[in-house]
Amino acid sequence: MNIKSKLSKIKLFNSEFVRSTITLMTGTAIAQAIPIAISPILTRIYTPEDFGILAIFGSILAILSVVSSLRYELAIVQPQKNEDASSIVFLSSLIVFIISIIILIVIYFYNDQIQIILGNKKIGNWLYLLPLSVLITGLYQSLNYWHIRNKLYKNIAYSNINKSLTSTTVQVTSGVFSLGSIGLIWGLVLGQFIKLISLFRSLLKREKKFFINFDFDRIKKNAKVYKRIPQFSSIGALTNQISNQLPILFISRFYDLMTTGIFSLTIRVLSLPLSLVSKALSEVLLQKVSQMHHISPDKIKKIILKLFLILISTLCPFVFLIWYFGEDLFAFAFGEPWREAGKMASILIFAVALRFAVSSLSTVLLLNHNIKLGVIWQVIYFITISVTFSYSYFKSFSIYAFIYAYVFHDIMLYLIYFLFVLKGSSYKK
Repeated sequence: MNIKSKLSKIKLFNSEFVRSTITLMTGTAIAQAIPIAISPILTRIYTPEDFGILAIFGSILAILSVVSSLRYELAIVQPQKNEDASSIVFLSSLIVFIISIIILIVIYFYNDQIQIILGNKKIGNWLYLLPLSVLITGLYQSLNYWHIRNKLYKNIAYSNINKSLTSTTVQVTSGVFSLGSIGLIWGLVLGQFIKLISLFRSLLKREKKFFINFDFDRIKKNAKVYKRIPQFSSIGALTNQISNQLPILFISRFYDLMTTGIFSLTIRVLSLPLSLVSKALSEVLLQKVSQMHHISPDKIKKIILKLFLILISTLCPFVFLIWYFGEDLFAFAFGEPWREAGKMASILIFAVALRFAVSSLSTVLLLNHNIKLGVIWQVIYFITISVTFSYSYFKSFSIYAFIYAYVFHDIMLYLIYFLFVLKGSSYKK
């Protein structure tokens, strides 16, 4: 039974919800299928070290981007009036510009110190691309949530496809000319830029007078109404994203660039198929629960439980496949030098699968009244993962001992996270 038919059996998930989820899933599927299909080519024209540099750049970008607008973009779907929502788009975009400038200044004056902290001098020149990348990503996030609010899921799907096509074209072309990591990083940046342009054109086509409706007083009012988001969610999201990127940064600092590249490819390959469902479901679910918590908040918990069971049952065959055949599958798909990635994948798949299932439903904790609850778990995760990594370092763990410790930690913490999600879904108006 496929996910669409399972979702259809949940009474509250009417055909509109299913169509919206499937629309985003289809767009994301195509967008994710492109880099997956092209990965066997990339792994044969780029070295693990090249992927290691890309992984470090991508990790820093992910950390900075998550707070580039202080998370105000999450509030775009929540107001009942469109005028308030559009004012939050302006607010979050303005904050993105300011933070991007601050990042540029910091990198200009402290480039050498950042290289020392990362333990890699090859990333130095690429740090100057971070402010531009953060700006592009932050602006896209604001426009993305505006489109979610207005249920323009096809436009989001098209933007994801355009991004993947651009990224893979640039990366393959650069790899053919043996440009090294420059091709991987520029492919990432240009793909994000095309993604932003796609939604920007969509916005202008639908809302021709959007930028005329600038109301500074309304912006200030909504900044105060949703102040809990930057106060709590931005801190939680930052610690959460640091926690997510710590494995890459930890491996690059205490092991070597080749191991970093292999590990990053493993996580990327495992996460891409799962994020097909996760991103689409979580975005549509956020729009759904944002409406339901005004009308029927007592029904949210039942939906969360049913969706969790559906996701877990869907994941089981995928987990078994990677656990049992991981090494051979990776060696066949990406070349014999990448067999090591398959060995890592057979261990990591258990943590990745559980993380996907719980994270897909965690949008409940993005609602204004649940912000503090989500932050509590994110801080707990940050502390425990830091302790796990510190212990691994002081005990001089091998890379596989470190991976086992990392997987055990994530399974325990994401089970706790699911309990937090259930508590957040038990909201009574």
